[in-house]
Amino acid sequence: MTGSSLHIRKRPLLVLTCFYGLGIIFGFYFKGSLWWLILGGLTFLVNLIYFIRKGKLQSTLFLLCFVFFGALWYNLHCLPPDSYRHWLDEVVEGQGTVISYPRPGAAGLSFMVDLHRLSRGEQELPGGIRVLLRTKGDAQVLPGTVVGVRGKLSLPRQARNPGEFDYRQYLANGQIFYQLTTQDNGLTVISEGQGVRTWLAREREKIASHLAQIIPLKERGLLLGVLFGDKSGIPDTDYEAYQRAGVVHLFAVSGLHVGFVLGLVWALLSFWEVRPLFRLLLGAGCLTVYFFLVGWTASIVRAIIMALVGLVALTVGKKQDLYTTLALAALIILVANPGELLQTGFQLSFVTTAGLIYLTPWLGNLGLGKILAPAVAAQLAGIPLGAYYFNQISLVAPFLNIIAVGAGGIIVGLAMIGSILYFVWPPLGDPFFLGAGGLLYALSEFILWWGRQEWTGLIVPTPPLALIVILYAFLFLAPHLYNFIPYWRSFFPPVYRQRILTAFIIIGITCFLWPHMGKTQVVFLDVGQGDSIFIKTPGGKTILLDGGGTPGSDYSIGKQVLKPFLRRQGLRKIDLVIMSHSDTDHSEGLLEVIPYFNVGQIIVPPLEQGDKVEEALLQVARKRNIPLNSVTAGQYIQVDDQVRLEVLHPDGERIWHGNNKSLVLKLIYQEAEWLLTGDIENEAIAYLLAQKEDLRADILKLPHHGSISSYSEEFYRQVGPWAVIVSAGINKFNHPHPRVRGYFSERGIPFYLTRDNGAIITWSKGRKIEARTFIPSL
Repeated sequence: MTGSSLHIRKRPLLVLTCFYGLGIIFGFYFKGSLWWLILGGLTFLVNLIYFIRKGKLQSTLFLLCFVFFGALWYNLHCLPPDSYRHWLDEVVEGQGTVISYPRPGAAGLSFMVDLHRLSRGEQELPGGIRVLLRTKGDAQVLPGTVVGVRGKLSLPRQARNPGEFDYRQYLANGQIFYQLTTQDNGLTVISEGQGVRTWLAREREKIASHLAQIIPLKERGLLLGVLFGDKSGIPDTDYEAYQRAGVVHLFAVSGLHVGFVLGLVWALLSFWEVRPLFRLLLGAGCLTVYFFLVGWTASIVRAIIMALVGLVALTVGKKQDLYTTLALAALIILVANPGELLQTGFQLSFVTTAGLIYLTPWLGNLGLGKILAPAVAAQLAGIPLGAYYFNQISLVAPFLNIIAVGAGGIIVGLAMIGSILYFVWPPLGDPFFLGAGGLLYALSEFILWWGRQEWTGLIVPTPPLALIVILYAFLFLAPHLYNFIPYWRSFFPPVYRQRILTAFIIIGITCFLWPHMGKTQVVFLDVGQGDSIFIKTPGGKTILLDGGGTPGSDYSIGKQVLKPFLRRQGLRKIDLVIMSHSDTDHSEGLLEVIPYFNVGQIIVPPLEQGDKVEEALLQVARKRNIPLNSVTAGQYIQVDDQVRLEVLHPDGERIWHGNNKSLVLKLIYQEAEWLLTGDIENEAIAYLLAQKEDLRADILKLPHHGSISSYSEEFYRQVGPWAVIVSAGINKFNHPHPRVRGYFSERGIPFYLTRDNGAIITWSKGRKIEARTFIPSL
């Protein structure tokens, strides 16, 4: 099969699956609309009438039925039931069955529970919903265990900043809309599971425990990832290196593993003459067992369905059509759960598999050979999605994958043989486990060395969806471009061909750069109860002012919010990092994120002896050879030709402490001005007013999260903003104070609050400043 042999009309299931998927996408962007039901019903009715009168289906209407069905099916499955919303943030009790393997995290364990019953006091709601259960401690539960729970019902965290992982949408795509966080002794085991799935889960845990006794911790984490897709034992830094190297798919159980399971079955059956039907049933049974051991993922379900269809085709003596088989696998998954289409894992699994099937013959004909062509095909198919979701493109993935897939096949084989022998007698499997662990460690170190080299991967800004569509259209047309060359040459003389290509290049570059040309962007990130501001100038200079923080929490603002946001911008370097003052809710995220980026310079207020945060920042600066300078009022920082930062506070003659030590900066770009005030309170505000500073600005970032201790009507009048911004989360300090908010609402001045709106994105081309919120206002 060549790349040019994709005959759509001969594969109706592929067409129907594509239109059904298109309907799911429409359903996602137009959630909760009854029009899908109305339009779908009318289209079906018209199609039925046409069929009755003409004796055949009208193809266009028939395909539209699939579009409407996809949209309707998504809305029926992936929208939260409203009956539970009035119990949010309330303590509830319930009973349910564990349906996933527990995953360890910074705050304890989390796993999915199918609730049979849910109540609050004497009020009771019908069960039948699935929740994410979070609990502290080491709960001994497995899929199939029936548990009693008591805890607070809440919504999962949603994305509140550009680039931040939307955990709420991720869970909703899996038909999970609420999370339940247990209170003290809020989880009790009512009964152990008795089914086959629970028995297999116990055996998986036994294998994991046995591995902990015979191989080191790192190799154990890697081996569990390869064998069962369990990534919890792989350090975050290593996993990121695997992503940069483009081989993270080794830890996604898929076709390689399924192929080896069937290979073992075929090898064992080769000693006897068995009927094809028995071979099919035994292969299907082994794959089902492996599925329960691994759990639901799009990649394993896709691989199993394709393998089963292949077995059926082999049994009945028919040739398997890979495109139709792939479409069937997608359709089964998307009918079971339409939200899977929006999951990164589903998209990468199916797109790379389709690319492997479609592009490999073409690349082979270009001379890449049977070994390199599949690796390059998979890489090309995954590049657009990798850039969109992970902001990186690996330059060494095709070559590393040749080694990784080859060695990975041996590792998977040794691990599976070890698992089978473990069930016979545990020591029998040890040599195979040890061999797999040793080989995996060597492979891992080899890959990590490449993944830690900066030049092996490109960091790119998140491409627009339109560009993703164009790139995949190009990949689809690439095998056919050679056929167009004669027409291209006959219609356009050489001089016109050069002009057309030049025009396309100029248009492409202009479309990519136009949104950023001549524009200064200031983003007030939502970091909860704290401050963090990102600035990008027309010349491409970048500034990070403060980094937020979560005192007393395991949640990392730097890793979970700042780093994804900065990667979304395509950044390896931050030109200027500024710490307004050393309070944890301004500084903690900076200390967490600096090690991941090249930093040009760090700016701080005058240093204070004995300040532990400032000392920690000094150590980081020395370790990474980053210049660190303190500034005072009267100085300015020329960021680029048209943008400068004026320092208004603190002055160098007086010693300031605490919040009043905060840097107050005015960002000026031509006629547009932002006043960024840190956490200054009334003492510092009065001093600023007494100095007769020019405080006028278009945007005022309110001091100290809108606290009453920073309330000053004279200060507000002097600034005269057209809009104010408050960075504050849920807190016990009454931030922002109602009196502060009331002052601006009475005067009709827009009041943006990150707690309500998420990140506030402001920008200007030198005159008027515009603003939008990441979370739309209700």
